Amino acid sequence: MEVFLIRHTRPEIPSGICYGQTDIPLKDTFPAESKLVLSKLPKFFDTVFTSPSMRCLKLANLISSGGTLKQDSLLKELNFGDWEMKAWDDIPKEELNPWMSNFVTHKVPNGEAFSDLIQRVDNFLEQLKNIGFAFDWSKEVRTSDPEYYRWTQWIFCQLFESYYDLEADKALSIAHLISVFDKEGNKNIKAVCD
Repeated sequence: MEVFLIRHTRPEIPSGICYGQTDIPLKDTFPAESKLVLSKLPKFFDTVFTSPSMRCLKLANLISSGGTLKQDSLLKELNFGDWEMKAWDDIPKEELNPWMSNFVTHKVPNGEAFSDLIQRVDNFLEQLKNIGFAFDWSKEVRTSDPEYYRWTQWIFCQLFESYYDLEADKALSIAHLISVFDKEGNKNIKAVCD
């Protein structure tokens, strides 16, 4: 058996908004995006497991046509608690900075840490094993292993501290961008943005 991990298509939400478990609709580009996703997948799946979030369920319904569709709340995205639907820029720095430094184990106020999300997914996989789901478990990669996720955290921190400069054709430090803003404003910045 093969396992495919598929993320939902683009949600209808402005950039810069923190969301995880909030049930938000999909962009009106869903038909084109879902067609592209479906073109990359086999035509039939015995079973499709999905988060109950509508943005996931809508695509899962298309993928599972003819097969079994099972919803499981263990597959929901990260619970951002008090930060849900706030602009990232509006989250107090005294709350955000500790999480940014260690999002793997630091919980969002009234929400989860990344390790909580991983534990939920591990519980889901254990349930599959316990019901005898036919999968070659020797090929499994557990992202909850600290040797694995420490690199995820490292790359996230690298990306957070960088921006892509189109003229230099590489990532540069945010500190550099801030110094340019302080001296010249943003008129000469050639950066990738939303």
